[in-house]
Amino acid sequence: VWQHLAGHPAGPVTALLHTGWALLLIHDRPTLWLDVSDGPDERLAALLPEKLKEAVATRPGPATAPGGTPGPAPALTPPTAPRLLPSVPLLRGAAELAAELGARQTFEFLLGRHLDANPRQYTLTPGGLAGLMAGLAASAGPPRTVLDPACGTGALLRAVTHHPGQELYAQDTSAD
Repeated sequence: VWQHLAGHPAGPVTALLHTGWALLLIHDRPTLWLDVSDGPDERLAALLPEKLKEAVATRPGPATAPGGTPGPAPALTPPTAPRLLPSVPLLRGAAELAAELGARQTFEFLLGRHLDANPRQYTLTPGGLAGLMAGLAASAGPPRTVLDPACGTGALLRAVTHHPGQELYAQDTSAD
């Protein structure tokens, strides 16, 4: 799987993005993944974008904002079939790995390998610092909302102790 990711024609970041989309579907709707992935690569690439849109549209969150206005739009749109086609062998391999490790653990493994292989490209928030920041934010009680305005790999949001009803938000200006 790692060789497919590292050698992807559009680069490893695009490969990770495509893999993340597929793993989201595998995690949320495993039987749908099995149906979509049953058949030739072209079929998987053709069916996957629409299924991903459906999966993102039905994820938990406000469908409408106060006053009846539409809620927030998804931050990302799924890749198109032509863009996905070169990724299909990677997606199938990631699905096999996810069957062993779990979807989340598979993505964390692949992201970790990418970050380890490219240490000079990224400035990561150390886990200890992220834990300190999360602890300071929770010093007056568990925060209802947490925003990481420069989330990168999400170290701060992973360090937050999750509570029922809590909302986590992430944004980053870098497409990578």
